[in-house]
Amino acid sequence: MGDWITIWTIRVALALFVLGIACELSGFRRRWYRLWRWAWAIGFAFMLGHVAAAFHFFHHWSHREAYQSTAEQTQALLGFSFGAGVYFNYLFVAVWGADLLLAWSIDDRQRTLLPKAIGLRAIGLAFLVFIAFNSTVVFGTGMVRWLGIVATGLLLGVLVGRSRL
Repeated sequence: MGDWITIWTIRVALALFVLGIACELSGFRRRWYRLWRWAWAIGFAFMLGHVAAAFHFFHHWSHREAYQSTAEQTQALLGFSFGAGVYFNYLFVAVWGADLLLAWSIDDRQRTLLPKAIGLRAIGLAFLVFIAFNSTVVFGTGMVRWLGIVATGLLLGVLVGRSRL
């Protein structure tokens, strides 16, 4: 049961993450801000559920075990041990959470009043996409890898389509 909870919480989180980023890139977010904000929040809640499930079922609430597991996965895939990659996962949650707080702290009219925040958000969202890509395409296997490739292609298609407008 722990495997199932851990896997499905991340699948739902990443599906809502891709939906949120696609809405961001396409401009849909501006038209349906409240709906986007709820989807973004629910995706983040599933991400927190995934982290809790992974720590409970796989790492026994031990950062040391999570660090070691990350090092072993990196060793197996890339040929060198790098446990500090777990901190990128923590940062992923922190950046998504900060973006969510920003989304809920400003309303539709105030969004355009924060030009400095827009650049900072772009950097944060680029980081989130980079980590999601690595977790699905680089470290993922089987169907997860293929879905990561499809999601990346979708996001690139939305970005290219948006830039042509």
